[in-house]
Amino acid sequence: MDPITNFKIVFSKAFDFNGKANRPEYWYFALYAGIIQIFLPLIGFFIFLIPSISVTIRRLHDIDKSGWNILWSFTIIGIPYVIYLNALPSLDSSNYVNKPIERKGSQQSKIESEEIIKDEDVKGQGSGVILTKDGIIATNNHVIEGAKKINIQMLYENDIQNMNAKILRTNPNNDLAILKIDDKKFKGFSDIPYVIKNDTVDIATEVYALGYPLALSIMGTDVKFTEGRISSKTGFQGDVTSYQISNPIQPGNSGGPVFNYDGEIIGIVSSKVQSKAADNVGYAIKSSHIFTFIDALPQKISLNTSDNLLSKLSLTEQIKLVKDFIVMIKV
Repeated sequence: MDPITNFKIVFSKAFDFNGKANRPEYWYFALYAGIIQIFLPLIGFFIFLIPSISVTIRRLHDIDKSGWNILWSFTIIGIPYVIYLNALPSLDSSNYVNKPIERKGSQQSKIESEEIIKDEDVKGQGSGVILTKDGIIATNNHVIEGAKKINIQMLYENDIQNMNAKILRTNPNNDLAILKIDDKKFKGFSDIPYVIKNDTVDIATEVYALGYPLALSIMGTDVKFTEGRISSKTGFQGDVTSYQISNPIQPGNSGGPVFNYDGEIIGIVSSKVQSKAADNVGYAIKSSHIFTFIDALPQKISLNTSDNLLSKLSLTEQIKLVKDFIVMIKV
């Protein structure tokens, strides 16, 4: 990315955070915008224009006013000024502001475009897990909320693929969303190697989470594994729809699956307590709510509840088989 384009994006972020003064990013970008908007014109004025005008006046006064001297005078004024104007970032931030789409209840929402989102244009990123052979995906509502278009990135047919997805249903109350891969490149899977558990698990059950934490910033785009245990059968403030888990959870893990060591999905990662308040306190929506949620869809969707290919595999072998079914969601 060239420096001028980079300036424009950073400058426009000040307007993206407008009205959100409680966020530290707002003050950073506001300060940056102030420097660009106020001080650069002053610097340009004193460094370029005043000396140039002064030199030009002297030349026009002292030297024969030939066409060459007039051309030289305009050049010495014009070139620095053109450079200065081109260095200024655009005030148009419309390309960088996330404008939410309208939704009617929790029914299917139409994604406006089938274009693949470039990484530099991604405004939010989370995780998801494939539930069915025809590409039904479970994730969090907050991962895709307000999205104008949704892409998923996954390993498919031995290659990293970016595909379009559409929303089938959302539930802000339980923070669940069901997506479906909607792309010509996708031909389906031969099978789903794991099952989804329809009842609760006990405290101290060993579990592992898979997802894409901070994938587009510092941690890279490989699937990440964290292990822990079920700390409580209730979530934040006693929420009976969630577990409390001890797995380390980072931004970007949201929507990823939590497995027990038998290879069963027992939950969907949803949130964490900030580390200043407590360490390794995360929450996962219980997998039983996926069944309830999917049953409410108009189309018939069958989830794998019996054919578990992971149950007799070691943990390492489970991860090798499962990781291809964990998707990065980009909005």
